[in-house]
Amino acid sequence: MRITFICGSLNPGQDGVGDYTRRLAAQLAQDGHDCQLIAINDVVDDEETTDRTQIIRFKQLLSTPEKSQQAQQFIAQWQPDWISLQFVCFSFHPKGFIHRLTPFIQQCVRTANLHIMFHELWVGEQPSLPLKHKVMGGIQRQLILNTLKGWQASAMHTSNALYQFVLNHHGYRVAILPLFGNIPINTENERNVSPSSDSKQRTLLFPFSQRHDWNVTETMERFRDLAQAAGVRLKLIQAGQIRSDSQHWSTIWEFCKTHEWECELLGPQTEQSISKLMHEADIGVSSAHIALAGKSGAVAAMQEHGLPVICTITDPISRRFKPDLNQADGLYSLFDDQTRLEDLFSSPERFTAKARLPSVAKQLIESLSTSTT
Repeated sequence: MRITFICGSLNPGQDGVGDYTRRLAAQLAQDGHDCQLIAINDVVDDEETTDRTQIIRFKQLLSTPEKSQQAQQFIAQWQPDWISLQFVCFSFHPKGFIHRLTPFIQQCVRTANLHIMFHELWVGEQPSLPLKHKVMGGIQRQLILNTLKGWQASAMHTSNALYQFVLNHHGYRVAILPLFGNIPINTENERNVSPSSDSKQRTLLFPFSQRHDWNVTETMERFRDLAQAAGVRLKLIQAGQIRSDSQHWSTIWEFCKTHEWECELLGPQTEQSISKLMHEADIGVSSAHIALAGKSGAVAAMQEHGLPVICTITDPISRRFKPDLNQADGLYSLFDDQTRLEDLFSSPERFTAKARLPSVAKQLIESLSTSTT
C-alpha cells in the first residue's frame, strides 16, 4: 500500500504528532509499504528520502500558494492509495482555524482515499474552560464539521473514547486506533513482573510535562490517604522537562518532605534512562483525565512497559460524555473507588512489557484495506 501522511511538523523530537508519524511510517516501511510524509507548517523547508519513505517538510505552506501547488505535485507524482491526515487543528493555524487547510486537502485528494487520524479535536468540551476558549472552540467545531462534510473521508480514527463519542454524536463513524509509546522498551532493563523488593515502599513515576491545571494538591492528598490505608510509604520520581514557571514540583517536594517520603526530581532524561525507570517503578502517574489517557504517548509508554497508570485530572471533561472509570487495561483514576485503589497501592500488579507499534501499524492497514472493499 502507498500512503501519504500529512501533518503540521516533522521536526524530530519537537512535535509529538510528527514523531508519531515518523515512527508509524518507519514500521509500515518495514512491513513492506511505501510512505510519503509531508509537513505543511514546519520550521524549515527540507526533503529527505530513505528506503520506501519520502519525507518533505514545508514552512508555512498554507500561506504560500506556490508551496501548496508544489506539495500537490509531489503527492500526485507519488500516486498514493491513501492520504492520511494527522489532524491537530493548532498544527495548521495559531488559533486552530482550518479554513486554509480545507481547500488544500480537497485538492490533494484526487484518486486517493482520505483517512483522518484525530489526535486533537476542537477545544471547549470541558465545562471549566474560560469563555474565550469556548468561543474559539465553537468556531473550530463549526469549521471542522463543515469541512468533514466536504472531505467525505473514507476512514477515520481517533485515540480515545471522548473524541470517538463526540464525533459519533455528530454523525461520523470513527474507530479507535491506539497510540503506541514514545519511549522504546529497553529489554536490558526489564525486570521480573513483581512488586518492589521493599514490600513497604511503592515507587511512583511521573514521566510527563506538567499541565497548568494539574490538581497537584488533591493528587498528593489522595496518594497520602491511599498509602496510609495500604500501610506503605511512597517514593516519587519525576523524569522529563520541568517548566520554569511551574510550581507543581516545589509543592510536591515540600509535601514529600513533610511526610518523610523520598522524592527525586531528575529533569530531562534519555529514552534509555526513562525506560529503565519505567521498568523499576510500581505505578505510573499521568496528568491526563482517564477518558483522554488514550491520546497520551507517555501513558502508552508506561502501559507498554507493564506499568499500571493512575490518571489524576478529576475535572469533568464533557457535560455529555460519561467515561468508564473502572477499566481493565491497567488504567486507574482518582475517581476510582477506594477499595480498587487501595488494592493497587497494596499489591501493584505489573504486566508483561510489549511494544504496540507493530500491532497498531497492522491494525491501520487492515482498517484501510477493509474501508475500500
